[in-house]
Amino acid sequence: MKTMIVNALYHPNVLGGAEKIAQVLAEGLRDAGNETVVVTLSPGRQHRIGQVNGIKVHYLGLKNLYWPYSGARHAAPVKALWHGINSYNPWMARDVAQLVDAERPDVVNTHNLAGLSYGVWAAVKRRRVPVVHTLHDYGLLCPSSSMRTHDANCARPCGRCTLYTQPGRRLSQEVDAVVGVSRHTLDRHLDQGCFSRTPRRHVIYNGLPGVAAPPAAATPSAGPLRLGFVGRLIPDKGIRNLVAHLHEWPATQCTLVVAGKGTADFERTLREAAPAHVRFLGHVDPQAVYRAVDVLI
Repeated sequence: MKTMIVNALYHPNVLGGAEKIAQVLAEGLRDAGNETVVVTLSPGRQHRIGQVNGIKVHYLGLKNLYWPYSGARHAAPVKALWHGINSYNPWMARDVAQLVDAERPDVVNTHNLAGLSYGVWAAVKRRRVPVVHTLHDYGLLCPSSSMRTHDANCARPCGRCTLYTQPGRRLSQEVDAVVGVSRHTLDRHLDQGCFSRTPRRHVIYNGLPGVAAPPAAATPSAGPLRLGFVGRLIPDKGIRNLVAHLHEWPATQCTLVVAGKGTADFERTLREAAPAHVRFLGHVDPQAVYRAVDVLI
């Protein structure tokens, strides 16, 4: 079987977990004896073909106003226009359709589509190729993908979000199978009417290859409880709340190590707000953190 995996980002353009899971899946399918090809975005304008660990990767130039993954700020009208184009980007859908014609996959597995747009679904379905979509976030309900505003969770999509995501929500009815990486993620979309005509709906939790190192033998703690956080440093992860609470817990009671990267402004804000018993490690091997903490948050 030949599978085409479509995700907005792929190695070496990695920001979060979706890119890592897409790569794990591509290489796992290959190791199981299947042919796999990946389609992703590139900051440039041209289409180029690369190889990542033996996987053929098509890097498509983004046809929109700007590259959205640089962390750069843009004026509100420019951002609005970018999202308007992204709601159904015919140029990106055309580019993906051409690759489907050239590669002739048996199934297309889409992941995060910000930049590619949900127009990809329509282009693939016109070629009578089955589509399986994997939900990692709330991009189909909210242009920012987080369902958060003013540091609070949104109970439902607002009018602006509904307007921008309407094409994708409508096209979701044509997807052949949908996978949520958690029950909550899947149910949240189903509650909003997405994938209502999709016959196959499953929850498949994220997994990583390899065997985890065995935990160290439990020993009585001779000092404060060691807490750890591993992940992207963004407001949606709750890291700001965690750091704030460390002011209530003295260093004699617990310490916290924070592993991960974020925007320069947000990282500076976190560091300035943190008490002395919070250490920021930057981007490090997570296994090193796991071995050095008592509790992972």
